Amino acid sequence: MTLSFEAASYGLANNSGLDLYFSGSTCVTILIVGNKVFCSNVGDSRAVLAREVDGNLIGFPLNRDHKASEPDEESRILKAGGRISAFSDQFGRPMGPLRVWH
Repeated sequence: MTLSFEAASYGLANNSGLDLYFSGSTCVTILIVGNKVFCSNVGDSRAVLAREVDGNLIGFPLNRDHKASEPDEESRILKAGGRISAFSDQFGRPMGPLRVWH
């Protein structure tokens, strides 16, 4: 799964022809092997497993969002040399959600 994320990131950065400067991404992958469930995610995406309990469908989270506003995520991002802030308009006013920058 790690190699797949790395290959996708490399392909987008080097072969897509897209301007990725202001782009972001989220992705969740689930791999089921026997009775084990492996979940990986990038960004603030969520995977939920629906299970029938007493005739009702109940959602069970398989991961948690990796939001820059969460203290542990903020710490991880800053330690890795990133910075966190919203995009600013021409007057310096923040626009939109918090984003992670190099």
